[in-house]
Amino acid sequence: MIAVSINSALPLMLMISSLLMALSTTEAFSSMLPFKSNNISSSQTSSWVLLSTKQSRNRCFDLFATALPDAPSSSPPSITIHPVTDDQVIGTRPKIVSIESAEDYLNFLKEGENDPEERLAVVKFYADWCKSCQKFGQQFTRIGREIGDLEEVILNQDDNEEASIVRKGEIRMGEIEWSGNSDLCKALGVTKLPAVHIYSSKGRLVDAFRCGPNKFPLFLDKLDNYLSMDSAELDFEADMVEGSRLSESVMDALSREMLSNNDVGTTAIPFVGASL
Repeated sequence: MIAVSINSALPLMLMISSLLMALSTTEAFSSMLPFKSNNISSSQTSSWVLLSTKQSRNRCFDLFATALPDAPSSSPPSITIHPVTDDQVIGTRPKIVSIESAEDYLNFLKEGENDPEERLAVVKFYADWCKSCQKFGQQFTRIGREIGDLEEVILNQDDNEEASIVRKGEIRMGEIEWSGNSDLCKALGVTKLPAVHIYSSKGRLVDAFRCGPNKFPLFLDKLDNYLSMDSAELDFEADMVEGSRLSESVMDALSREMLSNNDVGTTAIPFVGASL
């Protein structure tokens, strides 16, 4: 007499299932017959095998019925797939304003005038084809993620991106691509790439320099220095830059007049200011 417990039901089921798979093959079961007779045809053998297999299965089913308790009936879970109708959040990124015209440039600087925190504005000049610009751009983006404005990007139902500020940083950031804005870059005195301009909240230029990826620490030092200055100190730096640029403009004008007239004493020197 074999006692079947509930705890051992699962191994028993697996064993009997394997046995049934073996018994389902006629040839395999035929080889297990305890006798061989030439008087039994192949069709009779097959019929006997099928009958025996069916009887064995019935006995197994009866065994399961007596050994196992009734399993509670459960309906399969219903899964409802709802269409996506809400906006999807893509992630966050540093806000770097793309400046594509002189008007964009002036508007970007003007925004600082209404900034109660009087934050610096940092503009990167680059070109898509410039490998040094690409390396510098990666570092520039990291700075933006650390101390710049951070915005959350959302893909709306029309598959258009929408961005909103989720963190206000210590600086505002912008960028100007050379290929589409070469005239603007030249008007701002940019002739080598990559380059950086740093502006006060009043839109006054406090520093301008070329900065490749290898000189990125120089950019960090300058930025840290200007962040520590108050409004009066930044105005002084801006005065120095404007004075230097005015002097360069005057010298350029003087040189042109000298070349055209060959007489400095009788030539008036025009006043040349920085402009777009």
